Amino acid sequence: MRTIERLILITILSVLSQAAYATTVTQTIAITASVVSSCTISAGTLDFGNYTSAQLTANATITITCTNGTGYSIAINKGVAGTSIGNRLMTNISQPGVTLQYNLYHDAGFAGTWGDLTGGIPLYGQMGNGAVQTYTVYGRIPANQTSPIGSYSDTVVVTFLPP
Repeated sequence: MRTIERLILITILSVLSQAAYATTVTQTIAITASVVSSCTISAGTLDFGNYTSAQLTANATITITCTNGTGYSIAINKGVAGTSIGNRLMTNISQPGVTLQYNLYHDAGFAGTWGDLTGGIPLYGQMGNGAVQTYTVYGRIPANQTSPIGSYSDTVVVTFLPP
């Protein structure tokens, strides 16, 4: 084999061997996610303690954690025995028809009765920020009630309302 033939053969083999190797190819992957509106809510116990006919106050907390940008309002209903938001009632545990009047407020000055959509004022226009947000529920039992001795209780429903 002559030198020229060898050079041609080497060149052809070199080209063929390079073609046998894969060339670099790129492809993209689309990455997506959606952040959805999500909230959790919890409420503590409001314990007035012992009532002796003097006005009595106590408070509890509501905690809400919502996705950043989620708008919401908080409502509290009238309770089990209450006739309206303005007349919430605790019931004597051993005498079901006997009640003790109280109310719930969203301000320490007891000016805004915490309500639902039927009365009072729900806490409107809150905005989630992704962190725990705490709200105080202020309770007050008016003075000079003549309810008999006993243990009293009520259950209210705290409702998260989307905008």
